[in-house]
Amino acid sequence: MVNQASMTSKVAEAAFFLQFHLKITQSKIILIYHKRLSMELYTLKRQFNGYKKGTQFYLITESEFIGVKEFVLRTKDLTKSITINESELLKNFIFIKEIFFIK
Repeated sequence: MVNQASMTSKVAEAAFFLQFHLKITQSKIILIYHKRLSMELYTLKRQFNGYKKGTQFYLITESEFIGVKEFVLRTKDLTKSITINESELLKNFIFIKEIFFIK
């Protein structure tokens, strides 16, 4: 019998390893495929966008278009995600650690 918590963990790991991010711009729909061998874990320095100080987030993907960097973060429990720019990341988040996936 498979443990439900173990199965959820495996699904979460797979979701991190193969990430699809859909970005809709003014006149284009861009599908970004991003394969990561590691994930970065961040925590909030202060309350931000309705999230409490200390909430942990995984950095899912980052992109840059004409010098503007954009980051997609997902809560550690994988229920919610936010998109922020570089200044918001630097101002409101602290890098905790990098988690590597072993093939």
